[in-house]
Amino acid sequence: MPASFVRRDPFLKRRARPLIFFSVLLLLGAAISRLAAQGSAPDMPMPGPHDPAEAARAGQLAGPAPGSASPNTPTARQYAAQIPGPPGPGAQPQVPWATYRVFATRYDPNTAGSVEVAVPDKCVKFAALGDTATLNSYHCGPGYPVGLDYRVLITRDNGQSMYIPVKDVGPWNIDDNYWDPSDSTYPRPRRMFGDLNRGTPESQAAYYNGYNTVSNCKNLDNSLSGHSGGADQFGRCVLNPSAVDISTAAAQQLGFSGAEWVTASFLWEPLDGILAFPYGFRGGVFTAAGDFNGDGKPEVVAGADAGGGPQVTVYSAQGAAQAGFFPYPTGFQGGTRVAAGRFGSSERIVTAPGPSGGPQVLTLSESGAVQSAFWAYAQGFTGGVYVASGNVDGTGGGNIVTGADRGGGPQVRVFRPDGTPISSFFAYGTGFGGGVRVATGDVNGDGTDEIITGAGPSGGPQVRIFRADGTPIGGFFAYGEGFHGGIYVGTVRSPDNKTDWIVTGAGEGGGTQVRIFKADGTPVGGFFLDNTTNGVRVAGGNFTGAAPGQLALSEGPGSVPLVHLRRTDGTILYP
Repeated sequence: MPASFVRRDPFLKRRARPLIFFSVLLLLGAAISRLAAQGSAPDMPMPGPHDPAEAARAGQLAGPAPGSASPNTPTARQYAAQIPGPPGPGAQPQVPWATYRVFATRYDPNTAGSVEVAVPDKCVKFAALGDTATLNSYHCGPGYPVGLDYRVLITRDNGQSMYIPVKDVGPWNIDDNYWDPSDSTYPRPRRMFGDLNRGTPESQAAYYNGYNTVSNCKNLDNSLSGHSGGADQFGRCVLNPSAVDISTAAAQQLGFSGAEWVTASFLWEPLDGILAFPYGFRGGVFTAAGDFNGDGKPEVVAGADAGGGPQVTVYSAQGAAQAGFFPYPTGFQGGTRVAAGRFGSSERIVTAPGPSGGPQVLTLSESGAVQSAFWAYAQGFTGGVYVASGNVDGTGGGNIVTGADRGGGPQVRVFRPDGTPISSFFAYGTGFGGGVRVATGDVNGDGTDEIITGAGPSGGPQVRIFRADGTPIGGFFAYGEGFHGGIYVGTVRSPDNKTDWIVTGAGEGGGTQVRIFKADGTPVGGFFLDNTTNGVRVAGGNFTGAAPGQLALSEGPGSVPLVHLRRTDGTILYP
């Protein structure tokens, strides 16, 4: 196994050992490295990660001496009882990440005093360290992008918790990403032991249940034990159920005993979606999709709704943070609506403020550099603005479409990217004060985008379709006519890759019902995102790079600030 996998060199810690032992370790490491580089699993155990002496210092958990009975044999069951299973649910942090009860131990890292944690997945280690060369050599794939938040939140049963960065691999296994599902469509499917339930570490199953029993499992020094027992992926007798390793420095800060059951939350594994803003924020999220790096697959743009400051964040579809900025003064609390579109040869982010802000529309680069700024309505209007972008005038240069929020009348305006006005019209009766939400898409396949509108609160769930000059060309009711919570609108590419479907999301108070229609109002799909009544905002994008498109969905005030990626049938998308 490559030296980078070995957290602590037994030779360095025990200089009195014969030099020949060190030489043997080097030869073993080189041989295993060659095997791993060829994509095959090593057939020899990796040195460490828990030698008996260290495990004993961590809490007298090393178990029988090498060559004695395995914890999984009848003669050793008394030892197994020394480490009882998880004592109840423990402290459960309310977080949106994959969270499991696991047994934790302590280790001394290669860098003395380093605050770090080790998990049994070599791909996570190298992604966390930014080592793309090694990621590629181990064929870890695009599911392990550099830039994800590779930290583990460790919560002790007394409520003490700490966010600890991953910098190493172990204990026991190096390919047991037990926090992931075995579903092959997932970006990081569990690579080994897929018959175990998600959240069950292999070491735990081996220790308590004799999982992966080997007839003559190996001791930690690579000698044969002479008995059968639950083994790790290298055939070593598993001597404790440890599934996460905490460095000594981190353990001291956490007050960690060195060996105990903890609750581990894996921050790069959201329960369902991209955490666009801090978990505690409950103001709601607006979302859009735009291809800023030119790879043919869009990134996710998120704007914080009221109370979150005018913050915009950009993520890859896999959840890696790309950018973040404040397009308006940081003291503004009215929320930021977002869109994304191609203006000429460049993909840009479009923003507009929510209520209490002036109607200033900005176009920005992914990094937040302002490219243009203009007033979509009279500067004194503070009701808020909705934005969309698309090629609605047929010139190919791109346009910005705005809709006035509450109090402004359902006025839609169309601009060039520099703010030059093109047209203006009212999507609904001029006396309606609930505002108008806007989207664009080529719903009739003529090569030019149409404008799609949805009525705001109190207006009924009416979708209308317009040409750029305001000529109406269609419309329908997306929900029951008695629903007056307002609707959000978007578009998504249809399977024929020639037209766009219209996507609607129920407004606040109406549940998170998503519906999908053809331009004539024929429904082609629909689902509930979850069981809240916080409403759902909708956007479309080809996150897989191919038709049909997929959906980026977010919720209104009261929900965790996640952006959910879904296929049009409602199933979760794992890009």
